[in-house]
Amino acid sequence: MRIYLIILLLGIPTLLSSQIQSVDTITIKDALDSNFIVTQIEGYEGRSRYRSIDGGGFYFGQCITIAIGNKGDSTFFIKVPVGSILRCRDTLIQDMIITKSFDFALNPRQNRGYLIYAMCGEVSDLGPHMDVFYDFGGMAEPKVISIAQFIEKKDIQDKIGQYAMWAVRNNADTTKLMSYGASYEELQMVVNYITEVGLTTNLTEQIPPSIINAIPVAEVIEEEETKDDFEITTLTFILLGACGVLLMGVVYLGTTRKRKQIV
Repeated sequence: MRIYLIILLLGIPTLLSSQIQSVDTITIKDALDSNFIVTQIEGYEGRSRYRSIDGGGFYFGQCITIAIGNKGDSTFFIKVPVGSILRCRDTLIQDMIITKSFDFALNPRQNRGYLIYAMCGEVSDLGPHMDVFYDFGGMAEPKVISIAQFIEKKDIQDKIGQYAMWAVRNNADTTKLMSYGASYEELQMVVNYITEVGLTTNLTEQIPPSIINAIPVAEVIEEEETKDDFEITTLTFILLGACGVLLMGVVYLGTTRKRKQIV
């Protein structure tokens, strides 16, 4: 009995190891290129049977549905990176840029569907909607990946993020973005974000970044620390001065009492 127990205990790690190794981590592009999975990517217009990742969406935000099916007998852990491009089959509709990465497990012969975060990537074309289909097109241009990563990091999955995407990918200027409803204050925010990423566009040449955002973060921190030091030093001098005045008052009162006693 003891021998069987030892064999069982020794066999468990091997069994677990073999199960772990059977789950391959793979990007969605590699999975598609290897013909492991099949996808159907469609515009979303407020109606979908798929569950959202963490909210809702329309023409930006969660505005694309993606259905993924595992064609084989292996379990895959699929990774979809931010900055991926979805190329529309209809040339009148904008290509989309994924602005929030996600990953999920896909078991053998399993199909899963999601709503995913994306933004329009061709400012002069139409937006996504149902019955408009896309193909996964790999990664976008480096500068587009940079702004998409920034949008994900700062969680600006809104019209401000969309303006920033158009400004970077399509070099949309003030006239173009204002025709889509952008205010000057909103464009100032966009310029500040693009400048923070380290990119230059037509928009950043038209509108300079605001002063507070033009100062490097390190300099702002140093200035705040200097200001704090100055405030602490000033407060220290005031307290010391007050203590000195109080001490002089006590000494004066003591001396006065002694003189009265002598008289």
